[in-house]
This record gives sequence, structure tokens and C-alpha cells, in this order.
Amino acid sequence: METKGVVKSKSGSGKGFLLDNDTNWFSVKDNLIDELAKVEKGTEIEVTYTKNGTFRNVSVINVVAKKAAKTEAKSEGFACEDCGAALKDGKYKKCFMCNKKAPKETAKEDKPVTKSSGYSNPDRDAQIRKGNSLNAAAATVSGNMVGNQPSDLAQAVLTIAQIYLDWLEAA
Repeated sequence: METKGVVKSKSGSGKGFLLDNDTNWFSVKDNLIDELAKVEKGTEIEVTYTKNGTFRNVSVINVVAKKAAKTEAKSEGFACEDCGAALKDGKYKKCFMCNKKAPKETAKEDKPVTKSSGYSNPDRDAQIRKGNSLNAAAATVSGNMVGNQPSDLAQAVLTIAQIYLDWLEAA
């Protein structure tokens, strides 16, 4: 059987839809879920289906006309920049479905690789390296110099920390 109508509603599972000229839901099989996901509310479609009791199992979906809201949305002032769907305000430039789609590939600039840790402040980089080397030195010394004087422990930590800091700056 075939019918034509405007998509009035879609199920949350993405496996069903309702046309404006019918009160019964149509179901799609797994192979048509992606195709149904591309169809937006307000789009006129033509479907081929088989009736099995109360179920209407769709085998073919053909888009007849894109959403008529495109011109209406322009008069309201806010429309999706991709499909023209009406938006309730100007907070977003795209509707939910268009925003959900994968972003378009853009040319990526090759950035030179630097030794910087990603911070824009060189002083902060130096402080982080010092803190990292002190932590590593304290971890190295802990447990190895039990029973020594605190001044000996402090000197060992500072010596090892300087070795680690030199290594970090050379890397």
C-alpha cells in the first residue's frame, strides 16, 4: 500500500512516525532508521507499507517536498541556516537535527610542535616544571633515607629535584 502525507510527529526511538492525514503510527525496520532520521517534521513524504494487524510496516520512504516552514520561518525572523526550520529565538543558528549532524570538514592548519606545555604564560610553565620535579624528588627520597637528619633529607630532595628539572627543561 502507498500513502502520502506530511510528517506530523516522530517517535523518540526513531523507529516510528505519524502523518498529518492519519491517526495510526507507521513503523520502520532497522534498515530505514537512518533514512527516517533525515526526514524532519513538516516534510511531505510518500511511503510504501504493508499492514499487519494494527501495525503499518514501512518498506520505502520517498521525500516529496521539503519542509514548507522554510519561508514561514523567514517571516518570523529565526530560521535554521541549513534546512530553514523555524527556530523559537536567535540563540542558535541551527535546529537540533542539523546541529546533531557531523560538522563539515574544514581545512586544518598545521601548527608547529613546540616544547611548551600548552600554557601561554612561560612563568607558569617554569613553576609547573619546578613543582613536578620537587614532587618526583620527594617521592624518590621517601622511604630511602629513613633515620637521617631533616637537613640531609632536604638537601637530597633539592639535589634530585634539580636533576629532574634539568631533564624536564632539556626534553
